[in-house]
Amino acid sequence: YLSGDHSLLLILAEPTRPPQDIEFAEQLAAKVDRIVAEETGKWGEIAGPGLPALEAAPKVAVGGPHLTALGDAGLIRRDMLWNLGTVVPSVLLFFWFTFRRPGTLIYAMFPLLTGLLLTFGFAKIAVGSLSSATSGVAALLVGLGIDFVIVSYGRYIEERQQGANLEEALVAMMGSNGRAVLIGAVTTTVTFWAFTFTKFTGLRQMGLLTGTGILFCVGSVFLLLPAMLAWSEDHHNRRQKQPTLFLHSFGSEGLMRMSLHHPRPTVLIGLVITLISLALAVDIEFDESMKTMRPKGNRGIDVAEEVGRKFGSGFDSMSIILTGKTPEEVIELSGKAAEGAQHLVQAGTLYGYSGVTSLIPPPTQQREALAWIAQQRTGALDLGRIRSTFASAAAAEGLRPEGFAQGLDLLTQVVSLRETVGHKSFQANQQTRLLLERYLRHTDRGWKAAVYLYPPDNRWRREPPPDAVRLTESLGPQAALSGTNVVNQRVRSLVVRDAWIACIVGTVLVMLLIWIDFRSFSRTLAAMAPLTVGLIWMAGWMVAANTPMNFINIFVTTMIIGIGVDYGVHILHRFNEVQDMPREQFEKGIVETGKAVVAASVSTILGFGSMMFSSYPGLVSTGKVAMLGAVATCLVAITLVPAVLSWRYDQRRKEGVAVEAPRRATAG
Repeated sequence: YLSGDHSLLLILAEPTRPPQDIEFAEQLAAKVDRIVAEETGKWGEIAGPGLPALEAAPKVAVGGPHLTALGDAGLIRRDMLWNLGTVVPSVLLFFWFTFRRPGTLIYAMFPLLTGLLLTFGFAKIAVGSLSSATSGVAALLVGLGIDFVIVSYGRYIEERQQGANLEEALVAMMGSNGRAVLIGAVTTTVTFWAFTFTKFTGLRQMGLLTGTGILFCVGSVFLLLPAMLAWSEDHHNRRQKQPTLFLHSFGSEGLMRMSLHHPRPTVLIGLVITLISLALAVDIEFDESMKTMRPKGNRGIDVAEEVGRKFGSGFDSMSIILTGKTPEEVIELSGKAAEGAQHLVQAGTLYGYSGVTSLIPPPTQQREALAWIAQQRTGALDLGRIRSTFASAAAAEGLRPEGFAQGLDLLTQVVSLRETVGHKSFQANQQTRLLLERYLRHTDRGWKAAVYLYPPDNRWRREPPPDAVRLTESLGPQAALSGTNVVNQRVRSLVVRDAWIACIVGTVLVMLLIWIDFRSFSRTLAAMAPLTVGLIWMAGWMVAANTPMNFINIFVTTMIIGIGVDYGVHILHRFNEVQDMPREQFEKGIVETGKAVVAASVSTILGFGSMMFSSYPGLVSTGKVAMLGAVATCLVAITLVPAVLSWRYDQRRKEGVAVEAPRRATAG
């Protein structure tokens, strides 16, 4: 095929295996690239001395779905290695900075490594391979799994600093605190498992692997961290040296004490921020373009776009798929579809169309033609009269009739036809057979024919033209419209539906787990309230940061439900322990837990932050939204929640609730 400006020559080839076979695609691309290099190297010989203007070989570019899949596979490998290579060191460095003790790195590294190995082993059994959606699972698990270590080890440090021995500190760490960690892990798991209710394979796999991986990580922490702390204690006792015990507050201590001492102004400021965020959130946009989520630099996509620009219609064609019991039935339907497509071409809706009727006219039309030929054999199509008249006319013009013998013989064959031409006429050689198979094939479900519709100038990429939809519907239940634009339209509706399903399922499961934990409906609502406020803040900040929702980051809301609710749960669990203690003990307990929550939030931000460097814009926006959600829910947990709990504490004092003597928290 030659473009209208004669600058691009297009050769179409149909590989024998699908693009998803990456090994085949790699071999195919290597062979094609080698052939292109060899032939362009011979350009001087090919061009010859007669083409002096063409000094350089023409540019040859190879594209198509196989090259697109191959490019995606390379980017997936790169992103996965980059995520692991950046997240693990940054999280470990953060862990060292938070606790100011290099030896504590093993407390984070060993349980996380164990959890990751178990997760990848499970992934091999459950899904077999990674995709663009699941390539970031490792980074997510590192960012989320470190939370369990931070909150647990932070409580251990607090107990030891208050004078508890090893056994007492471990009991406190694994008692009420361990219960909060477990609830936080399970709530996060169920929100990721909620993705398994979606119809998108990548999201189902990501939800399954991440949710299950969180359980592997928390299980590893519960089994290994106490053992490592006991080993460390024994090691320091033998050396007669006390370990360094420190937890960095990242400025949260002053913020939390201010919230505890000034609850009303804090709540008022939080209410103002919430109202402003809610006003902004109303204007949040949804980016429906699939193109904006694709990575740049994929040669398969680049070549397809170049073809679209040069030929006026790219590879994003639509197809009307027609199904029938016999080839004659689907060819007849193809004729009706082609007739309707011709009207759309004349109206400017389509650039063009092609179908089996370009090769085989519909049987009804053929029979009408044969009936007319039969009537005219003794009239207008009388071969004897035609030959005689033509010979006389040619002689009168000084032409030799024998030069037209072949054409007259072909006319004789046409006039002699008495049966319709069918698909069997194309089985004589491979070329005609392959030509027909583009439009007509026999399948296990009967015969199928395709009528290809070409939109002009790559228009109608987000949805099919309404006229094309009406044309397909007019052909009855045997016709179906397909194409990338049809898929895009379907995906948009499915994404919104599945996002709501995942959000509702995740929320219900989280509330159920929290109710099982607290056995109180009011406490359950109290745990969900800061999450709700945090989500409002997140949505408002997205608008302020000019970050629209899209097909991928819309599911971050469900992730934040599981991640953000943990922060409030930790604070509420600690409130249950210290609500009857003196004010100093009460504040210290809330502040120390808040410090661990902030550290856990920062580690989560680091985990999601690695997505900001992904090759896929959709994942970049996902990381950005997740970071905003983690920051928002953490801020609510360390400001508004302590303010409300401080007010509740004072109310209990006014109601005459007895205050216990200061003590260390135990198993609970």
